[in-house]
Amino acid sequence: MIMKTIKNLFICLLVLTATTASADEGKFVPAMKKGLELLSTAKSPDQFQLAANHFGRIASAETKEWLPLYYAAYSNLNAGLTETDKTKQDELYDRALSQLKGAEAISKENSEILAMQGYVVLMKLAVDPMVRGMSMMPEGMALLDKAKKVDPKNPRVYLIEGQFKFYTPEAYGGGKAAARPILQTGKEKYAAETPASEIAPQWGKQRLEQLLKLCGE
Repeated sequence: MIMKTIKNLFICLLVLTATTASADEGKFVPAMKKGLELLSTAKSPDQFQLAANHFGRIASAETKEWLPLYYAAYSNLNAGLTETDKTKQDELYDRALSQLKGAEAISKENSEILAMQGYVVLMKLAVDPMVRGMSMMPEGMALLDKAKKVDPKNPRVYLIEGQFKFYTPEAYGGGKAAARPILQTGKEKYAAETPASEIAPQWGKQRLEQLLKLCGE
């Protein structure tokens, strides 16, 4: 009788755990979609911050998921890109790098995380290129190279690298001619991409096409 009671209790606990997990999974994707909607419509630093805060709350609840921290970092990156105050830009980029470090602790050797780290480092460089160029350019490019090795099919790596080349002066190895072949490769990668899920990183295709037009394609 005692053994039967223990067995029934064990079964109840398993059912409760499975139900709770299912409920959590049921909340996670809709919450992420809401954050992606906030991100897609944001235009100002404050609006990007709303998206970042939303993803930050998801990250606090879903401590085993890397995507909330990744998108929080991407939101802070965009907040920095639309911010005019250099001090605030630096703060936003540092916040993004901290969030990406947290994402990396959950998902190591992740091409998306590595590419985003490279993107943020290169944007920090752009805040003060004369002072930071010698140290941050090699760091940023090394992260992109690693992201490419981990997943050669990741189109965002080529977008980030091509965009950086596009805005780098020709005297330093940049310009339209240098950017074009990288962006063309990225276009092919986007065309072949099959996202792992509806909330997996898919951003960048439109931006890459805009840059290619500016390159004369």
